[in-house]
Amino acid sequence: MKTKVMSGSVEHVESAYPGGPIASGGAVASGGVGGAGVVEAGGTGEAGMTDGAGGGGGTVRCSAEKLVLLPVDSLVPYEKNAKLHCDKQIKQLRASLREFGFVTPLLVDSANRVIAGHGRLLAAKAEHMTLVPCVLVSHLTEAQRRAYILADNRLAEGSSWDMALVDLELSGLAALDFDCKLTGFTPAPPETPVEKPHGTLRAPKTCTCPSCGCEFTPGKKK
Repeated sequence: MKTKVMSGSVEHVESAYPGGPIASGGAVASGGVGGAGVVEAGGTGEAGMTDGAGGGGGTVRCSAEKLVLLPVDSLVPYEKNAKLHCDKQIKQLRASLREFGFVTPLLVDSANRVIAGHGRLLAAKAEHMTLVPCVLVSHLTEAQRRAYILADNRLAEGSSWDMALVDLELSGLAALDFDCKLTGFTPAPPETPVEKPHGTLRAPKTCTCPSCGCEFTPGKKK
């Protein structure tokens, strides 16, 4: 089926992913990439809002308006993106795309400017992908858009890892013959038991009598 791009969204294309098709207008059909129903525009409506009871005092809106497939060449990376992506990370992202598919969409505004997902976009280009899934977020002001590009990367760095659980998960994946390097972690090599030398005699311990000052070896008969 021929891909037809209209008004920044993909109108009726066959999905590049095994999950299912992308519906007309760029929305995700049930059982498709999203797998949980159609994602329509208007995500900022009442159904996606909360009362801010968490302490912020304001209203939290669902800002994702539409999930669309967009041509890679139509996307515009932010020229001042401060997050650097080295060759090693791009190789890891490419391996992840090949293993899992393009699971996490990019965030873009109405002008197809990338808000989040610059690394995934570089990996997709390296994999010669022509279409990538994107979530449209058009309500942000210019200041909010630029701030979110920083916050999306920086706030994630505030978390930490429970390394005991990481090791447990890696061990479980290894038992399933899964390539653990695809997780970004390198499993620790198994410990090699240290063999103690046999027949090694310890030097006898010598003590000094606190009364007379004579030295002696405990357990040794005169």
